[in-house]
Amino acid sequence: MHGFSFMSVIPKLAFVRVAFARVATISIALGMLALSQVALAQGYTYRYVNDEGVKVMGNSIPPHYVSRGYEVLSATGRLLRVVEPAPDPEFLAAAKAKAELKEKYDHLAMRYSSEHDIEAAKQRKLVHVDASILLADSSIDRVQEQIDKTTLRAASYERAGKAVPKRVVDALALLDEKMSANKMIKASRVAEKQAIVDRFEADKALFLKGAATFEEKAPHEGSSAQESDQEPLSAEQVTSSLEDEPLEHAAKAVTE
Repeated sequence: MHGFSFMSVIPKLAFVRVAFARVATISIALGMLALSQVALAQGYTYRYVNDEGVKVMGNSIPPHYVSRGYEVLSATGRLLRVVEPAPDPEFLAAAKAKAELKEKYDHLAMRYSSEHDIEAAKQRKLVHVDASILLADSSIDRVQEQIDKTTLRAASYERAGKAVPKRVVDALALLDEKMSANKMIKASRVAEKQAIVDRFEADKALFLKGAATFEEKAPHEGSSAQESDQEPLSAEQVTSSLEDEPLEHAAKAVTE
C-alpha cells in the first residue's frame, strides 16, 4: 500500500479551482445576458419619421430626428407619450420680433393716438431747433461782416507800406475764433435737427406698423384730446422772441 502524498493532490486542486472559475465566469455572463434581455423587453420603443417620411421604430432616435418630434411606446406597443416637434427657429424669431413690436407700440400708443399726433410733436420740436439754426446763421453773417471790414483795414495799411498794427492782427484772430465757434454751434443744431427727424419718423413707422398688426381698426386721423388744433409757431416767430445765444463778445472795430 502506497502512502498518501499531499504533493500529488495539489495539481488536482489547482485544476478544480481553474475549472470552477471558468464555470463562474460563464454563469455570470449568462446572467448578465439574461438581465439585459429582460431590460430590453421592459424598455421603451421610439417611433419617429425619417427623411423619406417613413415611420421608423427603434430603441433609440438619431439625434437629428429628435427636434422633429417622436412618440414613446411601451414594450407592448402602448403609446406612452408624444413629444411635439421643436418650434421652428424662424417661427421663434418672428414671435420675438412681434412681442418687441407690441411692447414698443403700446408705449407709443400711450402718448399718441394717431400718426398726426406724432407729426405735430415733431414739428413742435423742430421749431425751436430751426430757430437756433437761424440765430447761428445770423451770428455767422455778423462775424463775417466784421472779418471783411477788419481785413480791408489791414489791407489799407499794407497798401500804404505800413506794418499791420498788432491790434488789427489780434482782432482778426478773435473774429476767426468766434466764426469757428458759431459754425460749430450751427453744425450741432443741424445734427440735432436730423436726429429729431429720424426719431419721429421711426416712431411714426413703428406706430403705423403696430396699429396695422394689433388694432382692429386703422389709427384714426386727427389730433388727440391732449393736442390742440393750434398750428405751431414758425422758426422766425420763435427766433424773434429769443435772445441771441451766449457767445464770445465780438472784437471791437479797430480805429486808426
